[in-house]
Amino acid sequence: MKNIMLSLIFTLGMTLPSSSQGTTYCTSNPNSSGNTASISFCINDGGPPPPNPWCAVMLNAPAGVYTQLLCGTSPMSNPFGNGMFCMNPMHPIYRVGPMVITAPNGSAVQWINWGVLPNPMMQPLYFQWIFRDPTATGFSYNTSNAMVY
Repeated sequence: MKNIMLSLIFTLGMTLPSSSQGTTYCTSNPNSSGNTASISFCINDGGPPPPNPWCAVMLNAPAGVYTQLLCGTSPMSNPFGNGMFCMNPMHPIYRVGPMVITAPNGSAVQWINWGVLPNPMMQPLYFQWIFRDPTATGFSYNTSNAMVY
């Protein structure tokens, strides 16, 4: 599945940034697709002009479910639904863009407008996807791992 999404990214003229432009932390748990959802960043480097040059990509989520990209200002790791919530709820947490529906291969993309993210101190920002998982046992929602930038 990751190769399908990477092919889409490269077809659209985007690349995944180097690891120096984001570090993953906080693992998640498998979802009802049998996979563990993961987050990464991508950069538009010459494809069709998007609203913003950066995006967050989620891979390996269930197909056709609602998902939301979140941004926080402090890390933490707590059980949340069938996954782990990787941001400290005692610090500000923001929704990045509107909710999106995962593609048939379980991927999602959200463009990041850095200009609207409140970050006056230029501190690290923590990103994570949360998504519905209605066919899972236990709770009906799960998370991806998280990434700090």
